[in-house]
Amino acid sequence: MIIINYLGRFFIVLALAILGIAIWLWLMGENITLPGGQLWFSLDNNSLNFLQVILQRHLSLPAFWDDFIVPYLLQPPAWKGLTGSFIFLMAIGGILIIMTKTRETRHIFRKPK
Repeated sequence: MIIINYLGRFFIVLALAILGIAIWLWLMGENITLPGGQLWFSLDNNSLNFLQVILQRHLSLPAFWDDFIVPYLLQPPAWKGLTGSFIFLMAIGGILIIMTKTRETRHIFRKPK
């Protein structure tokens, strides 16, 4: 149960990091209405190419790159992907943390007996 709790906390920290990156991109004046792949390419094209090489050549997943990653990078705006990732990771982290609570520690406003 402790591992699940820490995994939930990790997802929440990861979600907050994604939110921080989204706010940082917005404050730095980046055009977050561009598709996510175009914004990623303009910021650091080497890491995008590196991810493609890892998935296609080393992990032998060219269909995963072509059918899942590329459409996701080309279609939605960057803000939509970042906020969707934030909400998803927060929900998963919250569910994992709530799952590990015992019956006695679930009470927020009532005093335990």
